[in-house]
Amino acid sequence: MYQAGHARPDVDYWDVNWMASDRFLAVCRHFNIGVDAIPLDVVLANGAAPGTQYFYLCWSAWASVIDLQRSRCTLERDLTTGDVLHQKYFPAVPVLN
Repeated sequence: MYQAGHARPDVDYWDVNWMASDRFLAVCRHFNIGVDAIPLDVVLANGAAPGTQYFYLCWSAWASVIDLQRSRCTLERDLTTGDVLHQKYFPAVPVLN
């Protein structure tokens, strides 16, 4: 269960905790992106349930909309060593600022 601190979540994807709406999940499935979805019970600050079903996503593959070779982006670096940081569950994928 996720207890929201506000009256209405207004997100389709929240990468802080990999929570996504049924709409976002439909897009992932349309493009055959490897993800398992665990239904979440969401309770809003006013005690009501949202009008949208939400899921916790467990990614089995990394999907990105950013072409690192053709984009101007900044890689996140370790403040101590200067090394590029990488995603925790996908070590080949760099973290972007």
